[in-house]
Amino acid sequence: MIPVQKQPEPDDFDQKVRQKGRKWLTDHGLPTHGPVPTGTELQPYWRGCLPQLHSSYKGICAYVCMFIDPITGSAAAEHFVPKSRAVEHAYEWSNYRLACSKMNSRKHVFDDVLDPFNIKDGTFCLELWSGRIYPSPKLSASESKVAQDTIDRLGLDDADLRQRRTDWLESFRRGTTDGISLGYLKTHCPFVYQELIRQEGPSPALYP
Repeated sequence: MIPVQKQPEPDDFDQKVRQKGRKWLTDHGLPTHGPVPTGTELQPYWRGCLPQLHSSYKGICAYVCMFIDPITGSAAAEHFVPKSRAVEHAYEWSNYRLACSKMNSRKHVFDDVLDPFNIKDGTFCLELWSGRIYPSPKLSASESKVAQDTIDRLGLDDADLRQRRTDWLESFRRGTTDGISLGYLKTHCPFVYQELIRQEGPSPALYP
């Protein structure tokens, strides 16, 4: 994970999502603040803004920090504040994080995950040869615990994601003949790009 810059609400969001969502709650006699009754399935008007969410955040999952492709699953509007606990955030752009379906499922309603909008740069580090992600040694003990809790909750260090990170890096190291460019790595796997530059230097000339 790296910090994600919050993007502005689309011009038509209020009409397409917020107004429809609030009206649906009222029409169904549901609360407009606080938790919703157990078992209530909210009308998913947020799906209407998913293409804009994907575009605004350049297709990068806020949690695995990779372009959303079949490896990580389809894109989802992840509600950082769980909509079941605080329905007033269900139809709010500011509460959405672009996430792959795997991370959306793992985040679920848990609140022990760092917010990509608020984390400090350099919170997580990458072991380039293995793809292992770990809290920065520069963090305080309390910060390190929260970072590790995020890794554990989301499974950010599972075998599949380790392998995917090393795949990205190995593809770059092969060069552009049968691999990818440094620019492509930056736009499609920015965490790996950031760690590569931090650990090995900023000049593309250093790489094959």
